[in-house]
Amino acid sequence: MASLIKERRRNTRRKPEEAAVTTPRALFDAVCDVMGLSKPDVMGKCQNAQLTKVRAIYSYLGRELRFTCTALANEMNRDHSTVLFHHKTYTNYLDESKPWFREDLRDDILSIKRRLSTRLINCK
Repeated sequence: MASLIKERRRNTRRKPEEAAVTTPRALFDAVCDVMGLSKPDVMGKCQNAQLTKVRAIYSYLGRELRFTCTALANEMNRDHSTVLFHHKTYTNYLDESKPWFREDLRDDILSIKRRLSTRLINCK
């Protein structure tokens, strides 16, 4: 709060974050479309492995784009702690220095990022 007041006094603005161009809804729609699943299925209560993987990838990519956990969770009809759990888990799975590194998961995420790069400007 104090930093906002100082910025207004100096009459300067913060640079917009990278994720300002897209929205969590656009990311959710794109991930569901790329994975070939419908939004109601992913938003549902089913704990199928494929649906859980889509939710986890969406959470991981959303946090990498610096969306808030609450905004991401609202799109999936989940709690913010679900997003935190998925992001932490996938970050550990994708760390090459760890013994539980999963190369297949890294390849899946990279292919999804490549497919989404035509739809979302900030997906790296």
